Amino acid sequence: MAVYKFTEQRIEECVAKRKRIRNWFGVIAVLVLAAVGLLYFFFPGTLILHVPIWGPLLGILVTIFLPWNWKSWPDKVRRSLLQTSVEISPSSVATSGLSEFKREFSIGEILRAEDAKFGGGYYLRTSNRYRWIVIPRRICGYDGINQELRTAGIRVVRTTIPPNWEEFAGMLLFGAILICSAAVHNIYLLSANLFVAVLLSYGVFFVVNANPDVKSHPMMRRAKFGAFLPAAFAAAGLWFALHR
Repeated sequence: MAVYKFTEQRIEECVAKRKRIRNWFGVIAVLVLAAVGLLYFFFPGTLILHVPIWGPLLGILVTIFLPWNWKSWPDKVRRSLLQTSVEISPSSVATSGLSEFKREFSIGEILRAEDAKFGGGYYLRTSNRYRWIVIPRRICGYDGINQELRTAGIRVVRTTIPPNWEEFAGMLLFGAILICSAAVHNIYLLSANLFVAVLLSYGVFFVVNANPDVKSHPMMRRAKFGAFLPAAFAAAGLWFALHR
């Protein structure tokens, strides 16, 4: 059995990279707040500033982009990476970590390993497209995992994006729904926006429930409630337009 883990040096490299990403998120959040402040100060009559849903939407965007827990976050990342491991044997592949329970697939379950160009490592796929695990690209010994997987009888293929494409399309559509809910004032367009949002919420709920780990993984249970956010925002946008 081959076991792969993060070394202290690699952990510090990962923490430094994530800090840079979080810093950029912080810059984006500050720029958004500054832009809104300038609009209020120099152009108080700007129509979008007076849409009731704009305030809650801005708050959520800032909450997403503004990095929190500056002091405790790096240590949490270090502990998570330190306990992350990948085990490859002739009969199974298993991954485990601090923030995730141990997940193990038998070799017979794994259809292929996808090496995504824009992904974070090898994505091991099963017959259920929503049941998969990832081997992190930055884990020590990653270069030798390709041969290890092939030796175990797992087919390795090159892809462009990680699984699954519909999840990325759903995120883009959710962003479009938020923009439409905050910036559009036409009742008919907002009604169509609500209809699309309901379909999207149903689709996201289906995707979440299709994952076999939905009942055992805390993040999956929270995702079930998050599936209704597109419909909630679209409904709020339409309600404010009808009652303004």
